[in-house]
Amino acid sequence: MRRIALTVVVLTVCAVALQGCFFIYIPGSVIESVGNALSGKSRPGDADKIAQLTALEKATKFEDMLAYAQQWTAAEPDNATAWYVQGVAFMRLSRDAEAIASNRQAVGLRDVFPAAWNNLGFLALRQGDANEAIAACQKALSQQPEYALAWVNLGAAYNYKGDRDKVIDAYRHLQRIDPARAEAFSKQFRVS
Repeated sequence: MRRIALTVVVLTVCAVALQGCFFIYIPGSVIESVGNALSGKSRPGDADKIAQLTALEKATKFEDMLAYAQQWTAAEPDNATAWYVQGVAFMRLSRDAEAIASNRQAVGLRDVFPAAWNNLGFLALRQGDANEAIAACQKALSQQPEYALAWVNLGAAYNYKGDRDKVIDAYRHLQRIDPARAEAFSKQFRVS
């Protein structure tokens, strides 16, 4: 029930932040990062830390998640995955400036990091900067073309700009790679 309430609050905040331009809340999560962030780039011990952070995220213990992630970045300041999960924790707490800084640190350490680029796109859109959101989502998609969450956020950014052709293009990509997300996307943005 707490997770549903949190989602409703986040969706409401997002809608207000975008002056009524409602979009789907799709940042990357620690759970998602297991596949994306660690693909061939993990260090010894990262999997255990990710498992702990995933458990905290699932339990919606975001303050604890942040504390754990901050300890990890302090111990391993050159670990892109640690910065990424810290950014996710800040996002869960709606601390956007710190989330942006953490995700930028992650991509500064490892440029090929689609989940972090997607989160930067989401955060830019949440702040009303559709151009920055588009650039970040395109970067994520250049690294992982089948990344459904980045297609959703890219489509949301184009929707914010009023570019229906690009929204429809994002929808068509989603139809091919993730039909369930495409269906939700089409309802949200009224495309078919």
